Amino acid sequence: MTPDRKLEEFAQIFRCTVETAPRYIERIHERIGHEVALDTILAVIRKIPAKRLTMDLIVERLRKLERTPVRTRTVPIEPGGRSAPEDEAEAGASVAARAPRKASASPAPQPLSLVKVIAAILTSNWERGRRQGLKPTVMTADLFVRRTQSVAGTPKPTVARILKSIQKLDRRDVLLTPNLVADDINESDKL
Repeated sequence: MTPDRKLEEFAQIFRCTVETAPRYIERIHERIGHEVALDTILAVIRKIPAKRLTMDLIVERLRKLERTPVRTRTVPIEPGGRSAPEDEAEAGASVAARAPRKASASPAPQPLSLVKVIAAILTSNWERGRRQGLKPTVMTADLFVRRTQSVAGTPKPTVARILKSIQKLDRRDVLLTPNLVADDINESDKL
């Protein structure tokens, strides 16, 4: 894509004229602190819905993109010392030879679910309580969430909201119970 076409695309997506587009791009560069390729800016703004498109969001996404490590594709070196096959027949054979190894590789670690995070916090909180001589009621994290939701009433708090409250109360070094968490949620909703 030619530079003029890229500029036109930026202007169209950002809803400005082609003449003012360079000013907006310069402003993005100023806020990032260095020059960013127009291709990168276009890739970011294509992913943002038109109703949410703002300069702040573009800068935030570009910074986030810079923080994520770049994944590089490594080519394994074959026993003969060559790193890449020379013809298409060899390429197909080497891909077929590598396929079983990829299948046996361990799966990528999954992010913890909110309930698992809650379970970890509750376990450490209740252990700390036992060391201080308290006797917490032990229950599963799922049961804790359901009891908190029933005590909190309507509107029923989400698991994410319960986690936020649990984290806040755990930092205060108090023994966590469903009633305490529900009270904290109800009080913070009134503010």
